[in-house]
Amino acid sequence: MRKRRRRTGFGLALLLVFLLADCGGTKRFDIAEGADFYILGYDGVTGYRMDNGQPVPVAQTEMKLVKKSVNPLVHRAEFHARYVVFFDEAGRVVSVDFHEGKVRFQKTKHGAWTTAGSSNDNYFAYTNGVAVFTPELKETDYVKLEPSVLVNDFQVADDPFFMTGSDLQESVDEFGNRVFQNRLLQGSVQDGKLTIENRGALENGSYWFGDTLGQGDVFYCVCLGWRDPATRQKVMEGSMFRYDVGQGTGEFFPIGESGPLYDVGENRLAITHMFRFGFTLFDQTTGTSSFVELEEQEEERIMDIQRLDADRLLILSETRLLAYNLNTGAIDFAMPCDSKTGTAFHVWVVK
Repeated sequence: MRKRRRRTGFGLALLLVFLLADCGGTKRFDIAEGADFYILGYDGVTGYRMDNGQPVPVAQTEMKLVKKSVNPLVHRAEFHARYVVFFDEAGRVVSVDFHEGKVRFQKTKHGAWTTAGSSNDNYFAYTNGVAVFTPELKETDYVKLEPSVLVNDFQVADDPFFMTGSDLQESVDEFGNRVFQNRLLQGSVQDGKLTIENRGALENGSYWFGDTLGQGDVFYCVCLGWRDPATRQKVMEGSMFRYDVGQGTGEFFPIGESGPLYDVGENRLAITHMFRFGFTLFDQTTGTSSFVELEEQEEERIMDIQRLDADRLLILSETRLLAYNLNTGAIDFAMPCDSKTGTAFHVWVVK
């Protein structure tokens, strides 16, 4: 009987350790003084320093950073020139801290399966409602949306802030067409508590919106296309939607086929494409855009775009990193990602 108790106690202890490890925890990774950027991959983190215009590896840590996979269409957040926060499809929120060289993991039932967002101080994950996390992964609130609204990915700085979303139930517009109405939502976080207010309809329900970038009372939203009210068919016709909340007015700018949205500074936005290895640069001042075709790589897709310096953008695919020169329109360097890093999904530039 005593032996059986000891074995049972030992088994329970192992189970407890397993459950605690699955719910959360931390890991360490190497950071290097003088590193200019880091590449995050499923299997590790690698740091690089620029030397005579070429990246040289200066730090590398092999670790299981991602379980299962990362949805490339769901927003990843950067905070305080220090943190990268994202959700993997094992149901975990992950925070990478470049000051301490520490990765935090937290299992959650409120994951960002379809949508994520960020403000200056919070990470938001959407699953039928919106959960609020700090960069250190403390979950401070969860608000279920009633009636149900599918929120789009969003990046905001102010509080209160604005988001876009679409009803999950059909309604009938003023012309008698059945639509999934687009909504303007206003959010605010005070002392960790989230409030969300439905500000009403946003344009008509035929448009199909994506990533949203808020800048005060103006936000930019990628429009992936629209639905023909008569045939109910989706028409893939990309555009940039700019909306002035104060004026209550919006306008569309054609940009062709479109995907995730990145702020690359100097009043320019970069929009990736689903079926071409390239991106569109959108000028917020003039409303004009131009497509940058990197190479004819049908099976390669862009995972991230970040500003390296005054002249160059870093373009990350799952296996390669390219530097695009904004002044010359040329590729300054292209390198394969280290195989030990695994599938690459984010590049973090040292601020």
